[in-house]
Amino acid sequence: MKKKLIINKFLKDYCNYDGLRSVTFTFDIDWAPEFMIEDLLNLTSSLNVTLFNTHSSKILKNISNENITIGVHPNTQNKSSHGKNLIEIKNSVKKFGNLKYCRFHVLGHSYPDLKYFSKNGTRVDSSILLVNQSHLKPSYHPDIDLTRLPYIWEDGMTLNFGGKIQDSFKINLPGMKILNFHPLDVYLNTSSIKQRNNFKNKYKSVLDAEKKDTIKYINKKNYGIRNFLQDLISYSKRKRVHFASIEEVDYEFRKKK
Repeated sequence: MKKKLIINKFLKDYCNYDGLRSVTFTFDIDWAPEFMIEDLLNLTSSLNVTLFNTHSSKILKNISNENITIGVHPNTQNKSSHGKNLIEIKNSVKKFGNLKYCRFHVLGHSYPDLKYFSKNGTRVDSSILLVNQSHLKPSYHPDIDLTRLPYIWEDGMTLNFGGKIQDSFKINLPGMKILNFHPLDVYLNTSSIKQRNNFKNKYKSVLDAEKKDTIKYINKKNYGIRNFLQDLISYSKRKRVHFASIEEVDYEFRKKK
């Protein structure tokens, strides 16, 4: 006999098991210059958003908006500007955001990395991408008191896949709807991986880019990442979908335990 799925309040409100009710926008800052960060904050000013920060930013350091959660985005790869080992990396990124909320840069991590960060205050990790996977929900690791929140869509991966950006996200699938964008792609309205790489290859670090030189790279002809983000925000508002932060999802998830 087939068992009936019990849909509790958390699964309804934050995992969309009974229709679309909430969406979570996250942004990997990825060394974006100040003018790109400012643009992103203006675009999302009415939303609850989560930023995983990589570097010192005056804008993010001085921000007082309660709708913004700032976590960390540690880079554990070779030649990382964050340091040569976990101790150096942790000490570096804790200057840029709250260690409680973490997503590893390029999702590069091992379980020992999670254990180390959890011992130093991390309670939520979102370093798993499961593209358009249905029925996504949090998982809890009691050995390290860590909630893992997988996400369902990312701009960079979508650009790698090719195809129409506007058709890349299955919004009506049951499951958590955590999406990830980058300020760079939002600002440039990136429509292809070639456009993204052409811009990035001009600089040793995107952080070196200046606004006056960047404007000419903005895509105004094709449907791009900025268009997709704007359309998704508009759609969610029309449908009265709740914009939930990573912090809120974790809080509500732990309440039910």
